Amino acid sequence: MLKFQKPQTCQKHFISQIIERFDFFGMLPQFRILKRQKFSTPLGQILTLIICSAYIYYIIHEILDLTNRYNPRVVFSEFQPSNTSPMYLSKNNFTFAVTIANLQLSSLQTLNKYFTLSAQNCLRKRTLNEEGIVQIDYNCSNIPLEPCQMDQHFQEQYQQEYFKKFKLQFMYCPSIKYWNENNLQLQGYSQDDRFQFLTVTFSICKNSTDYQGCASLDEINSNMQSGFFALHLSDALIQMNSPSKPYEDVISIQYTQFSLSNSKSLHSTFKVTETTTDYGIIRTNNILDTALQQSTIKEESTPYNQQFLVQNSIFLEQRRSQYQRSYLKLYTLLGQMGGLWQITIIFINCLFYPILFSSMNLAMANKIFRFESKESLDFDILSVAKSVPINNQLNKSDIKEYQEDVLKSDNIQVRKSFAEFSKTQHEIKKFLRKKKCSLDFTLLDNIKFQFGCKKDKQRQLKYAMNKIINKLDICQLITKFNELDKLKHILLNKDQLALFNYIPKPMIPYDMFDDNFEKKIKELEQKQEYKFILENEKPDVLRLDDAYEAYSRVIKKQELSAIDESIIQFMDDDIKRLFSRIYSNQLEMICQNLQSSQVFMKNNTERVEIQDEPHIQLVFGSITSRQY
Repeated sequence: MLKFQKPQTCQKHFISQIIERFDFFGMLPQFRILKRQKFSTPLGQILTLIICSAYIYYIIHEILDLTNRYNPRVVFSEFQPSNTSPMYLSKNNFTFAVTIANLQLSSLQTLNKYFTLSAQNCLRKRTLNEEGIVQIDYNCSNIPLEPCQMDQHFQEQYQQEYFKKFKLQFMYCPSIKYWNENNLQLQGYSQDDRFQFLTVTFSICKNSTDYQGCASLDEINSNMQSGFFALHLSDALIQMNSPSKPYEDVISIQYTQFSLSNSKSLHSTFKVTETTTDYGIIRTNNILDTALQQSTIKEESTPYNQQFLVQNSIFLEQRRSQYQRSYLKLYTLLGQMGGLWQITIIFINCLFYPILFSSMNLAMANKIFRFESKESLDFDILSVAKSVPINNQLNKSDIKEYQEDVLKSDNIQVRKSFAEFSKTQHEIKKFLRKKKCSLDFTLLDNIKFQFGCKKDKQRQLKYAMNKIINKLDICQLITKFNELDKLKHILLNKDQLALFNYIPKPMIPYDMFDDNFEKKIKELEQKQEYKFILENEKPDVLRLDDAYEAYSRVIKKQELSAIDESIIQFMDDDIKRLFSRIYSNQLEMICQNLQSSQVFMKNNTERVEIQDEPHIQLVFGSITSRQY
């Protein structure tokens, strides 16, 4: 049964096709160019280093930004709620200190003699009774005041820094006992059902049935004609770039100048600011922070009303500010880095693609074709042929060992022989490079090439690439494969074809990557399973050695076959001349050896029968060379 005739149910075939189509991890075949998965150029490597360096700097910057959290994404909005919950003001989150100063800004020390200070927390509540009639309840609770004390009223660092140079005995704060038991409260607005606010009243001291310690009105008028009413209250500065708290606690002063002939009313508003911060790196982690900011101060002045000199009312503003602060997530950072990398690669590729593509085409064309130029081969074939060492002249196969022997030797002739051998290596390498006849472009030449310069080489390269692209046409490739199958059936009989189809796959030697593997090439080449693998791994010098040995065996034939003549005809003329010169040198060496043998026999009167000609072998393979 043939392979395509194997039974397979329609359902099984359909399921296997679906699995193959939706296998997201299926690997696509990777083709190579010039034995590499990708073609690399010096320009591409430099651009890659520049991009990678800039990208690493960007990654470090973003990671530091992610950890330090200096640049959050902030969304600002305002809203106006109704019937809100009260704001509780304690000594830990609110500063409240009042003082009276003269025109020289010195605190007056005549409380309850020339003037009085009072503070109240008032609540106005509006409800509907059972009959639907609006009832309004208005209650105010007195807040007792006392001289401020640093250790009790101002426990926060920013408060102590602010008040450390003030005379606190003439500044007045809410009684610490009252403040510990009852928090000050602000709630709602004037149109809400529950409206709570604070009032601070500064009045002329007047005697009453309960208190008789006030000075006379004439004394008060003569000593307290004018001055300043100052109220130190908490405030907040919005700090969205702060990674810990989105605001900074500060203290701001509200003041106005008073006169005994006027009554002033101050209306101070505080704006509630809510900040929701997402501190999570991967998951959402929202934390709400609330702050009070001094917003507006309105002042009204009327003739003295016989009740107060200054009255400051403190309440909340109708509108509230809302900030939504979030930091860069880890997955967002990875997405940004990947997107930036792709955009950078695309942009750089658009700029330098013509140069890189031209470099790849040039390498491909040089690998497949040779290019004729006006510059002739500046090379003397005869000198190269004479410089090639023969085994009878130099029987060292390992150049490194030979070099060490030369350095240890005091023989001038040995040192001279090694110098000549080193010169031969250079000559052979130079000759092989010249024979490649490649198009050599520097980076500057490649840039000029893009602007239409060097038109002669440009035409040659374009023609070569057209030939390569035409050879890679899929229809032509299939046609060539079919022709190879036809040739197999034409050149081979039935038995040979059966054996040909059963030739095993090439074998990869297990010690192929050892340091001394090059010495085993000749031995392993005798085994057929290694021949296909080793054929393409030889350096150019070894291939030249094999080519000469084959050439010497072919020309020794008494009658050349048609294939022999065709192959020699297609060989490069310079290579043929080089091989001919070397072969002539070999014959001359044989003649010299024969003459030397005859002279030796005559001198020693011994008969020597020459059965075979001496074995002469080139030492191309001894020349250590990288593959060009």
